[in-house]
Amino acid sequence: MRKEHKTKRVEFAQYCLDTYGTEVSHYSTWSRLINSDFSAYIRITGSHNSKNDVIWCESRKDGGDLLEFSEEKFAQGEMIFGAVTVRGLVPQNGPIFVSDLLKSYDPKPKSVTGQIYADMIDRKMAPAVQQIYPRNNAVWQDDGAKIHRSKVALEAIDRNFRYRIPYDLQAPKMADVWPIENVWAIIKQELDGQEFQDITSLRAGIRAAWRRTSQNQKLCTQLISSIPKRLEAVIKKKGNQITKEDYI
Repeated sequence: MRKEHKTKRVEFAQYCLDTYGTEVSHYSTWSRLINSDFSAYIRITGSHNSKNDVIWCESRKDGGDLLEFSEEKFAQGEMIFGAVTVRGLVPQNGPIFVSDLLKSYDPKPKSVTGQIYADMIDRKMAPAVQQIYPRNNAVWQDDGAKIHRSKVALEAIDRNFRYRIPYDLQAPKMADVWPIENVWAIIKQELDGQEFQDITSLRAGIRAAWRRTSQNQKLCTQLISSIPKRLEAVIKKKGNQITKEDYI
C-alpha cells in the first residue's frame, strides 16, 4: 500500500467518524448503511493454481491418469453481488448472480458494465432495499470500481437512494473496513467441504448459506457495528492495513 493510499484511508476514516459518529444505535446513520460489493469468483472445486496444483513424478508417463484430469470444473463457478445491513443481507433470499445479469442481454457481454450495474440497481437492488428500509432512508455504499463510478451508475444511485456515502470522498483499498468482505468469507467457509457436482448445486449451496447468514441478524448487526471501530483502527495505525485484533 502506497503512502498516498494510507493518507486517503486516514482522511476518509476521520470523515466518516466525524459525520456519522462512533455509535451504531437505532437512529444512527450506520444502522441504515447498505454496504455492497461483488464477491470474488466462487468455484465448484476451488481455484486452480498452476504453481500449486501440480503432480510430482519423475516423468509424464509416471503421472498416469492423474495428468488427464479435466480442468473444466476449475473454470465453473459464480460471482455474486449483494449487501450487508443491520437488518440482514440484501437481497434477503439470495444474492444476485452475475451470470444471470449477463445472460439477460443480447448479445451476452463478457463482464458487467456500468450500464448493467445501473440496471441491476434499478431492477434488483433498489426494490430489495426498499423491502427492509420502506421509509427510503437507506444509505448506499459501494466501492470505487470503475463501473460503480460511471455516469449511468451514479445516476441510478441518485434516483433510487436519497442518501449515500459520498463516492468522491471514499478512499481506495478499504476492504479491511467494509464488512461485506466478511460476508463473502462466511459464505465460502460454509461451502468448504461440500461437494458440488455442477453449477446448479453450487448456486443452491450459495443461496442456502446466504439465507442462513441473512437470518442471523445478530451477526449482521455485529458486522456493521464494527465499522466505527475499524475506522478508528485505521487512524491509529496511520492508514496501514488492519486486522480483527486491531478493533475487537
